Amino acid sequence: MQVYFIRHAIAVPGGAPGVVDDASRSLTREGIVKMRKQAAGLVSMGIKLNQIWTSPYTRARQTAEIIAEAFEMAVSPRPLDALAPGGLFDKTFDMLASHAKLKEVALIGHEPDLSETISRLLTGMPGPFVQLKKGGVACVEIDDFNPPCRAKLAWLLVPRQLRGLA
Repeated sequence: MQVYFIRHAIAVPGGAPGVVDDASRSLTREGIVKMRKQAAGLVSMGIKLNQIWTSPYTRARQTAEIIAEAFEMAVSPRPLDALAPGGLFDKTFDMLASHAKLKEVALIGHEPDLSETISRLLTGMPGPFVQLKKGGVACVEIDDFNPPCRAKLAWLLVPRQLRGLA
């Protein structure tokens, strides 16, 4: 399975007018424009997503919708509480393991949780092995979900590189 860890695009800052709480923060216009180009870059790589799972937070859901539109997905992105800030690695891992027959899955979430999940998959430890920029993507390959799960980092692209592929 190839798992694409995607950090949400640029969002309005906390405390901005109209922002009730962190979960309601939406993407900025700049974030939407850049994410559309970054999604086009992913499409140009020949990726074929089976499913998109997203944090239930507004900015992540909006990012997931942009990705789904770019990939012309027939299935809507699936909200997953484990991808919300502070979500649990074990629940995310269990979801992936229970869908091990899928070939390519995108997970849209937040930092530092995505980086910690990647680190645990690659090293077995939660340290900051990688750090995703807003709209950045890391592709992790998982061949076997049996403990101890050992994944491989296939690639990591920053937003500018993705936009350059579009």
